[in-house]
Amino acid sequence: MVMTILVLVCAVLLLVLIGLLIYRASRTFDANPNHTYVVQSQGEIVGALREPATLWDPKMSVLRDKDAPDITYPSRKSQTGEFFTKSLVNRRTGRISLTVNTCTPKPFRSLTLDRHQLEITANVVFRLDIERIHISSQLDNFGATFANRIENLFDNEITRCNDEDIRAQQTRIEQAVTQSLREIEEESKDGNMLNGMPLGIKIYEANFSFVEVDTMAEAQAAQSGPDGRPIGPIWIDQQHIDKLADTLANRDPEVRKAVMRMIELQTRQNVVEMLCKSGGLVAFTAKELGLNDVLSDAKEERGGANRMTAPNKTNGTTAPTPDLGTDAETISTEESSASREVVERDYYGRPIPKQ
Repeated sequence: MVMTILVLVCAVLLLVLIGLLIYRASRTFDANPNHTYVVQSQGEIVGALREPATLWDPKMSVLRDKDAPDITYPSRKSQTGEFFTKSLVNRRTGRISLTVNTCTPKPFRSLTLDRHQLEITANVVFRLDIERIHISSQLDNFGATFANRIENLFDNEITRCNDEDIRAQQTRIEQAVTQSLREIEEESKDGNMLNGMPLGIKIYEANFSFVEVDTMAEAQAAQSGPDGRPIGPIWIDQQHIDKLADTLANRDPEVRKAVMRMIELQTRQNVVEMLCKSGGLVAFTAKELGLNDVLSDAKEERGGANRMTAPNKTNGTTAPTPDLGTDAETISTEESSASREVVERDYYGRPIPKQ
């Protein structure tokens, strides 16, 4: 009888020991400086584990599975440049990463002070602050809030600069955004939230790269015809007018005059191409085509056409007129007799050769 009781007692003790070992194994978490676990008690977050610990109190539990916080942020793969959403939480175990990460929102557009559009790719290096990890754990959409804040701060700084000053001011802009992100997080320690809702993170640095958006090319592509060419006259919007002004600043007057002449001729060419697409007969004068400056001043008509003359200036001096003597008089007589002859012309005004 005694032996039976001893066996039962040993069995019970063994079961209790096994139960304690199982309970301990399931309630022990290996927290360290690289990852942690958020602990709650009766629905309230009480803190995060800093080192391996066992939660003996059954009222305390780790946020995991359906209760695990949703801490995600946009990132980009360095090898392929592909954008994806990265999570800092292992929902099955509740483990939260404390390593340094880089948030990279998708490229966004910003307008400079002189209305140039830039495509911005921003990066912010951060890590979760274990002292304030309860803030990150309670945010409903951590990643969207963080990405919108990054875009807003960079956009605010870029809109204060002209496009030609962005590269020179890049370091200042990055420092200003970094300081603004840090101030938002530091204000939470004093209970102030004047600049925004803190995210419970530590900010290390913010940087960005940019490319200028060719809005004129986009407009041409949107209005291009079947052959891919733009429809209508030359496309120059406010952005490209400003770019031309920057390019021609402090330039020689002859250079500015040549560029403006090229723009004028390009516009005329586009107008001519647009009119010719109608399929009908379109007549253009030399003045309409911008070629009246190469016509001879005398504008003598031979055969119903304007006579083109080459410039008679060499190195800024007038070329001497050769003395033709008797031959010049003979040529003048022949030309005067030829001009008196009646020349037959076709419908388009072209001379009809004699049979």
